[in-house]
Amino acid sequence: MVALMCGIHWNKKISGMGIGVERNGERKAGTLTRNDWIEAAKAILVSKGIRDLGLRRLATTLNVTTGAFYYQFKNFEELHAAVLQHWEETNGCEVGNVLKNKQLSAEERYLSYVRILFNNELLDPSYDGAIREWARSSEDVSRALKRVDALRLQQFFELFLDLGLSETAAEVRAHLIYFHQIGYYLVEYSETRKERLKRIPYYAELFCPGLIPIDIGVRELEKIILGDMD
Repeated sequence: MVALMCGIHWNKKISGMGIGVERNGERKAGTLTRNDWIEAAKAILVSKGIRDLGLRRLATTLNVTTGAFYYQFKNFEELHAAVLQHWEETNGCEVGNVLKNKQLSAEERYLSYVRILFNNELLDPSYDGAIREWARSSEDVSRALKRVDALRLQQFFELFLDLGLSETAAEVRAHLIYFHQIGYYLVEYSETRKERLKRIPYYAELFCPGLIPIDIGVRELEKIILGDMD
């Protein structure tokens, strides 16, 4: 009777970590997947930063009690590791897949990379920025970030080697294209997609000369870069 007056229903079914507690209007702990927690943590990390990524805020976001967390994770460190792994496996992963695909010519790999920059589902700048900010206070995140950065630089280096550049020139150009894009996101430079699209031939002339004519028409450029994304 007391439990009902307090708006709490005790569920006697024992599952996994212990007895589930269900409050009025809240989801059952068992209905949440591990990925639900990771996606919620990602959203808080991106919007608020790592300092605001706490268990109580997560539980409130998912409309469950804090105890529900332990159905999927042993501790918060395990969640942190899962979010970091999620970033490595999803955000920018397609960039790596394209750059290492030697079945494509170097020119095709470059164009495929540019197309990805216009698709936030494949490369979310805010997620990347949140991880880079987190790396300032976490050695584990910093190591993971350095590993990914080194891999991307190597892939761009090989791309420019395949374009016929010397090793030194390929290394410098790899640094330019990669660090330019990171800086582009970190300063949160504001431009419309149309404005950015118009600049693509000029960027291409710097990184892959002769690939896209400077005087190319807008409609033709949209077909090359955007394809069926619209």
